[in-house]
Amino acid sequence: MLGIARSEDEIDKLFPHAGREESRTAKKKPAEPKGDVKATDKAVKDESGQGLAGGAVDACATACRALASMVTSADHLCKLAGEGDGRCEDARGRVRGASARVRSVCPACTAAK
Repeated sequence: MLGIARSEDEIDKLFPHAGREESRTAKKKPAEPKGDVKATDKAVKDESGQGLAGGAVDACATACRALASMVTSADHLCKLAGEGDGRCEDARGRVRGASARVRSVCPACTAAK
């Protein structure tokens, strides 16, 4: 579960509001283009709140790798514990939530299904 939590934290740091804003507001704002990685990079902040220098980090690629890691970790956990185990169900739910967040910002991520 530690691997899942670590990857989930990484996604949350990259896109803290992705997939969560819509659930808090009754009115949906018009969707902005989501495929523009450069626009995504501009929105990413480091822990100090400063923008990342020159868009050096490809946030979508990082989030997609973190999500793929979560999927792998959940698969291993479920193989050991069994699909009906609560830990497996929790891991799969966390993967679904992270997948929705990543997909909302990075639709090209193949791990976000």
